[in-house]
Amino acid sequence: MSKNLMDHVVLVDDSGLGLDGTIINNSLFDQVQDEIDEAIQQIVQTKSGSYTVLVTDDIVICTAALTLSLYAASTGSARPLRVVNTGSGAVVIDPDGSETIGGLSAWTLRPKQTAILRCDGSNWEIEALSNCRQWSEELAIPISYFRPHASGGCGALEDVLLSSGRYASACPFDGTSIESASCFLPLPRRWNLGTFTFEPYGFNTAGGSGAVVLQMAAVAAGDGETKDAAVGTFQTSTDTILTAKFQAVGPVSSAITIAGTPAVADGIRFVLQRDPTAGGDTYASDYYVETVKVRLTMLAFNDE
Repeated sequence: MSKNLMDHVVLVDDSGLGLDGTIINNSLFDQVQDEIDEAIQQIVQTKSGSYTVLVTDDIVICTAALTLSLYAASTGSARPLRVVNTGSGAVVIDPDGSETIGGLSAWTLRPKQTAILRCDGSNWEIEALSNCRQWSEELAIPISYFRPHASGGCGALEDVLLSSGRYASACPFDGTSIESASCFLPLPRRWNLGTFTFEPYGFNTAGGSGAVVLQMAAVAAGDGETKDAAVGTFQTSTDTILTAKFQAVGPVSSAITIAGTPAVADGIRFVLQRDPTAGGDTYASDYYVETVKVRLTMLAFNDE
């Protein structure tokens, strides 16, 4: 900073009158001001392509879709790192090696969002996230939305008669060969573009004992992208067989990563299958699926 031309500074009150006898030596004033200036100086990076954050960076402004690689938490400090997404694409925040951010292997920052990150010497945490809040939302997909695949498809939708005279609508999945079905749904713009889990609802009509293994995977497709892309890795829900025509709710699966690099406004093709050859499926009869519930993470109050 430039030095003052005075030998000292007289403090004044709101009326412009000097405070009685209160002066600050000019050198002391300069020292205090220099310390303030140093404290408020921040290193700001503006990036339109993928970038590896430096330990000295304070703010990273992302103007386009990119991947932001974080430095190792073990080498960082406890000071905050602010990441601002001013663009129209997603910014993927990728920790170093096996480190995590908010308990995840990577974090997606949506357009117009700002995140304040802080490392604890081992991993990264999201201290604050502006313009939205995060919560889990469940989406029930009736089996009637799914269509059996042309090759190796499950049975067509059936109305299974119950003893009460009512019907349960479901699709049968074979107990000896792999059978699949799929559906395509556009997801809300408030979705965080991350993973999801699934929870199947079904029943059997033959009774007996054993377990059934249902699997699910997905792939994203946006405007101008192929609909023939392969789905990601299947995750499973293994459930114990109950009495015939008793309601069964399978356990929640592990997190499912969606193939195709999901983007805002993409549609998702969900593939549901039963693989009797998979370890743990020991039920030889058909298993009927009525509904699949998927759980997603949302990051906005309303659709944008």
